[in-house]
Amino acid sequence: MGRYEPASQAFERSAAVNPEDGGVYYDAALAYLRLNNRGRARACLKRALDLRPDLKTHLSADQALNELL
Repeated sequence: MGRYEPASQAFERSAAVNPEDGGVYYDAALAYLRLNNRGRARACLKRALDLRPDLKTHLSADQALNELL
């Protein structure tokens, strides 16, 4: 699992401090996906795209993340 667990925790802390930062939620979605927590990854991705619709252009680079939608 590498360092995805600590990373996901760090992203959650960042989101608590900066709840309007879509990039934090996007990065959290990536970490949760690598941890095979698809439900949490989907929730974070939805929040990221609500805050920053422009992030949708990044989905083509990550097929697994794109499939969450």
